[in-house]
Amino acid sequence: MSIFINDNLIIPFLATVGAGLTIIIIQFFFRFIKESKQKIYTVGYICTTSFQQLSSEFILKRHTIQPHIEAVNKILKGDSQLLIKMFKSGEFDILRAGPMEYAHIPNDYIILIGYDDISLPILYQTLLYMNKNEENRISMVSFVEENLKSSYEFFSKPEAKQIDILKTYKEYLHCLEHDSNRIISFIRDAIVPSMKKYIESCRFYIFRTKITKTALTNISDILEKNKDLLPSNDHIKESIHGGIQNELKKTQNKADGSDS
Repeated sequence: MSIFINDNLIIPFLATVGAGLTIIIIQFFFRFIKESKQKIYTVGYICTTSFQQLSSEFILKRHTIQPHIEAVNKILKGDSQLLIKMFKSGEFDILRAGPMEYAHIPNDYIILIGYDDISLPILYQTLLYMNKNEENRISMVSFVEENLKSSYEFFSKPEAKQIDILKTYKEYLHCLEHDSNRIISFIRDAIVPSMKKYIESCRFYIFRTKITKTALTNISDILEKNKDLLPSNDHIKESIHGGIQNELKKTQNKADGSDS
């Protein structure tokens, strides 16, 4: 037994164990700092991207979609001079440029915040998908190319056909407005609350989170400045439960009532 209590053996052993534990603790500490900074960068980037997307959507609604809807309404009421002006200035042919492109966040960074809250990377991927969904824009550009590119061809059509074309163009504008409202409400009601809750959690108390908090403040400011363009607070819920699903449900309820 004396061999196990020999100071010449115990002291070097304890020193080796202590040194090993110290190295492990130091490595853990530096890894914690590195990963925390990566998480902060990721959330800050998502919030900054959301702010840029909001800015783009508000500009699109205020300076493109709504003015064109108002112009078409005036034309449908008989303002032929406005119609001629829009043809001369090419005002029907809008939104040819695609959506903004965002830099790629390393997958390792996305995975890190996913370990803490799996909904966060899902929210970001959803935003990217919504931004890249160009079906309505491409369809409208194609429609304009076929029907509203040439004033000569347009005015050579019967009046009923002209009205139908203008109403269809207006429907495309409303579809684009719906797409824009969906992105705005998604950022306001899903991304911002989740990112704010995450970045304000105790895990980041010892780190600087100024970039993220600045982006969140910018989002709050732009939402306030454009509150006249905001969709309702229930827009996401209405989109999910409205439309054809709601109509089918009403029809089914009526059928059930008549059967009883």
